[in-house]
Amino acid sequence: MPKLFHRGEWFFELSPTSLAEFEFEGLLIQNADIIRPGTTIVPFKKTVFAADQSAKADLAIIANDYRQWIVVEVEMLRHDLHRHVVPQITTLRSGLYDNDHASYLASKNANLDFGKLTEMLRGEAPEILVLVNKYDEEWSRENSSLRCSHDGI
Repeated sequence: MPKLFHRGEWFFELSPTSLAEFEFEGLLIQNADIIRPGTTIVPFKKTVFAADQSAKADLAIIANDYRQWIVVEVEMLRHDLHRHVVPQITTLRSGLYDNDHASYLASKNANLDFGKLTEMLRGEAPEILVLVNKYDEEWSRENSSLRCSHDGI
């Protein structure tokens, strides 16, 4: 079984089906400093609207300097790529983010500054990161064509 030693701690590989999405999200939040140093990871289950579509992401990664943020969609490979995942990604990428979203994010972590979040959301659209429980070439190709990051974990 593959394992990783990082900062004095051993990490062991898990089966791709051993965790539910919400458990995986919790691990990402707990280990934000390992995953993306200099960031805060918070739940982001607020509805995002784009034209006549809506979607809810799973997480947001916010740079501590508020210069960048990433909307994260956690998926399981069993979900339909073209009927479920692609429409979500498209909506999140072109969505409108406003003060309600800033307020929501601020409510998820007391260290986040509402004013700075508001300014950040007025800037460039967030990057979209798709985290899937197992690597799949078709998902990678599709996400690349949508200009999304794709990490198989």
